[in-house]
Amino acid sequence: MKDQEVEQSIELVDGFQMEDEGVELSTSTTQRQPGQDGSTRARVEERDEQEDEIEYSGDYDGHQEEREESVKEITKEVEQKINIPNEDEEEELSTSTTPISFEKIGSRLFYIEPSNELNWYEAESFCQDNGGHLAAFENFEEYQAVRAKIRYFGLYWIGINDEAEEGVFVTSTSGEPAPFLKWYRNQPDSAGDEDCVQIYGYLDGMNDNICSKKMLFICQADEIAN
Repeated sequence: MKDQEVEQSIELVDGFQMEDEGVELSTSTTQRQPGQDGSTRARVEERDEQEDEIEYSGDYDGHQEEREESVKEITKEVEQKINIPNEDEEEELSTSTTPISFEKIGSRLFYIEPSNELNWYEAESFCQDNGGHLAAFENFEEYQAVRAKIRYFGLYWIGINDEAEEGVFVTSTSGEPAPFLKWYRNQPDSAGDEDCVQIYGYLDGMNDNICSKKMLFICQADEIAN
């Protein structure tokens, strides 16, 4: 009688698609003889393995997401603690540590900044860091020779200002009156506290401008900077 009940339970397992409850029942109550329960047991074990795999996969995905979130948080904290320069520091680095090449124009050495715009004070500091000063031309020929090499639409700081005394334009090199001045028409006008001098690429002449404005610049050096 007991063997007959076992056979009936086996037939039920073989004849229907097993759900989770059915699988648990058949595996707990069925004892098969060798050669009779091979296929059923194989399916039961395969099903159990698949369920375990699905359950494990779900747990793995959940743990993986938690790990990724933790990594993101840790990375963010590290980035905040690392001393990354801000925009002003990056600009300072780019203007103070990049070596420049002076070019002999006429009888002296000059450097014409091609792209980095600074205010007058930053430009003077940059030139000093590289062994020179903002340029002050000695004569018309030197002025023309340098101006022939600048960008047509460029504006360039040069090393002349009247900050100490209004209307008295001196060089940043010596503090003495500039040896050569060639003003554009109606300049200097000191409009809006304009104390620093610039030249144009497209206009032949000098202009006083607000020292805090950013523009290109020209350095001069007596010797090539190391």
